[in-house]
Amino acid sequence: MTSAGTIAIIQDFPAHRALPWGFSHLARLVPSLARWWDHRGWFTFYEANPRSLSYMVEMAARTVPSTLATSPIDLVILGGADETVGADLPHPFDAVHRLDDGRSLVRWSDGRKVMTAILLYRDAIGIGWGQTEQALLGAGLELYAVNGRRRFFGVDAAMRRRLKVRRVLSVSRIPEIVFGAAVIVVGSVLALVDAARGRR
Repeated sequence: MTSAGTIAIIQDFPAHRALPWGFSHLARLVPSLARWWDHRGWFTFYEANPRSLSYMVEMAARTVPSTLATSPIDLVILGGADETVGADLPHPFDAVHRLDDGRSLVRWSDGRKVMTAILLYRDAIGIGWGQTEQALLGAGLELYAVNGRRRFFGVDAAMRRRLKVRRVLSVSRIPEIVFGAAVIVVGSVLALVDAARGRR
């Protein structure tokens, strides 16, 4: 069993999911709910603009600080991504491992003396990484992230709280919904005011 003090991890960007159980029945009564969910998924994907696996590996090789790249870093690919990386991995990456999810990653890293994990976010805020981050932090690993915009930062409890808020807002489309509702309300009020003035 080899030792890997630092590993880099990348996973699939979350695919568009069906409505959660319970909501699918409600959507039969309110068809607009299903349309909103479908549009929400596509908007999230296009707004996130997830990068490819090969792009993230090449970019991370230039972004990871030299203090974390003093020895070869194993690359772990989570999920069933069909993407592949070239046989000649850029320095400092050494070997590639494919695992199912964060829990299997924790089991795999047990005994390999893994102390640090670098998360390769395909987007800017790591949509879909919540469970993996929680599993790794629970195992006592120190976490860093490289996002699709070439930013390197630590992922501690405070950062996770900020990322969680941004992820919820991005996936739920709450700001757009509130803004759209406000436009409708204000527009209706202004129309009523104009109509009232026109009658005088």
